[in-house]
Amino acid sequence: MNRGSIASWFARKVSVASWDRTPFVDSYHIDELSIISKGIDADISAGIALLRKVDDLRRSHGVNIELKLAIPFGVSDELDTDPVSLTNVVTPPVYEPPSLYLFGSQHFRVPNDREEYFCPYRDTPWGGDILATYSCGRSMLDRDLGWEFSKTVWISLVGV
Repeated sequence: MNRGSIASWFARKVSVASWDRTPFVDSYHIDELSIISKGIDADISAGIALLRKVDDLRRSHGVNIELKLAIPFGVSDELDTDPVSLTNVVTPPVYEPPSLYLFGSQHFRVPNDREEYFCPYRDTPWGGDILATYSCGRSMLDRDLGWEFSKTVWISLVGV
């Protein structure tokens, strides 16, 4: 998706939701935004580039939302407290491309029903303005159904 298409998509998104007053959340796989999946390393790079473009648009529109790129790393039967490597990225057995998440300003103020482990990375291979956090978790419903824990690396921009 070129910059003009991303700008049109973002303008439509921010015009239909009360981002400043709700816990609204929306997400898109990068391949839904016309980025052709080329494997995990290329997809992470493309996802970070998309995150930067959408952050520029967020600032130019003056919209109070939080942006994150979610990189799924499969599932675990146990709460996995060993963060995945960012320097030797291994494609999970069932590959799902990264997703861009848009969180309303109130999203993180609502109760959370997740059983979850979080661990920030000290450094990332993608630059000093990138914050990466590993999470492994599941909702109470997932637990009640006996489902696995989802492993994800969350990418956000710092200092913006």
